[in-house]
Amino acid sequence: MVLGKRVSALYALLLLASCDANGGLGKEGSPVWFTRTSPAEQVAYFQKVCESYGYKAGTRQMQDCTVTEMRTSKAQASAIMAGAASASHVTVYNSNTNY
Repeated sequence: MVLGKRVSALYALLLLASCDANGGLGKEGSPVWFTRTSPAEQVAYFQKVCESYGYKAGTRQMQDCTVTEMRTSKAQASAIMAGAASASHVTVYNSNTNY
């Protein structure tokens, strides 16, 4: 029972941590955001990130930065989901087994 509450609390924290600045579901770069955002919106978001680094629109450097930022962010989102999945894994032992 306690473990179930811990797992529920973990999912609640992940959900809250995935809220964007406006309180909507899916902070930019979060696992939820990648599932609910179109590829065009993702590219636009990461282009703005790269612009903040000083890259200019329409350049090869901007394209490379955008691709790198997207891949890195998706990898981080996948790692978060993998961690959540492994944290929720429960092993049940049968205490009635005679050894």
